[in-house]
Amino acid sequence: MWHIAHGFNAMVLSDHNNLRNTQDLQEIASEYEGEFILIQGMEWTSNRLHMNFLGISEWNLRIPWNPTDTEIQEAINEVHAQNGVVSINHIPWSEERMPNHPTRQQLLDWGVDYIEIVNEWVYDYESEPWCNDTGGFGKISGTDMHTPMNVWAWTLMNTTEFTTEAVMDELRGLNTTVL
Repeated sequence: MWHIAHGFNAMVLSDHNNLRNTQDLQEIASEYEGEFILIQGMEWTSNRLHMNFLGISEWNLRIPWNPTDTEIQEAINEVHAQNGVVSINHIPWSEERMPNHPTRQQLLDWGVDYIEIVNEWVYDYESEPWCNDTGGFGKISGTDMHTPMNVWAWTLMNTTEFTTEAVMDELRGLNTTVL
């Protein structure tokens, strides 16, 4: 597995707007149990923003291409109802391409948990002041890996147990840093 070979001991696997990989993910997770943690996720992709939903198990809401503020809020609320975590993806990339991208303040008000502070080789310096030390978002990294590539960052956390639930507890508590 690529992630193990590159020093990771946990990851969230997400695909754009679907959970079709759920059964395969569960099989792989059980194969690596005790050695590697694999968490289900989904990238909610629209022409306004991209969000990752971490730790969800189902999705029954429509995913509109041009969501309203209310539809975005409903999606975030659904993730939290499943005890999952919401991360906003690659803001610098999105703001260049999506003129109606929500502001960081809107995202914070709506309950987004994390800003993807590193995506591939891009560090989101503008989002730094919005993270942990100001009582705002947590920091998280992502590979946005459509094909195998270099590792540019790791999301670090310190759990008391090496379990999926312990990792999710740390994520829900915004107890991460990015290296």
